[in-house]
Amino acid sequence: MITAILLLIVAYLLGSCAFGLWFGRLRKHNLHAEGSGNVGATNSARILGLRIGVLVFILDFAKGVLAASLPFIFHVSVIPAAIYALLAVLGHIASLFDHFHGGKAVATSAGVILVLNPLLLLILAIVFVGATLLFSMISFSSVTVAVMVILWTIVGVFTHLGNIWTNAVLLIVGLIVLYKHRSNIGRIRRHEESLVPMGLNLSHQKKP
Repeated sequence: MITAILLLIVAYLLGSCAFGLWFGRLRKHNLHAEGSGNVGATNSARILGLRIGVLVFILDFAKGVLAASLPFIFHVSVIPAAIYALLAVLGHIASLFDHFHGGKAVATSAGVILVLNPLLLLILAIVFVGATLLFSMISFSSVTVAVMVILWTIVGVFTHLGNIWTNAVLLIVGLIVLYKHRSNIGRIRRHEESLVPMGLNLSHQKKP
């Protein structure tokens, strides 16, 4: 049990790794004060360049995968893997290394979902790419897949599909991502959301 508890702490600390913030500091930028104010991959790409943004996404994704995999790596089954996954996401949005601030947890959530439900992640990835190509907004795509996760888990609960712990944690993760995008949702509704240089912009956001 002691090992399981220590691994829970490790999962949170992994989630807390604020890669976007740290890369920003190396480049003399404070991501909290620039762009969207977020320390995730999208704002990192906007402020620090596409390469750094992609690297931040990969690292945020990887820490989610590693955190959710801890009980399998160390052969600990006292606490469900989904709890480690949840702590990684909580660490990302309330980072010990960022004064308990953080990002919107999209990449880290994707990482934990890969471990908890690979098929779901594949479906979400396809939807995410499709939504981005149609609407030219990473935020819209993120909100879309968050809603899909919520619906997926609700269906799972009522149809008795999937582990109850996994369903519960995925529901919480979906709600967290949706909540963290509430300001983006407002800008989308006002047609003021930032666009990426690709896609059809079907919702007719005002381009900068």
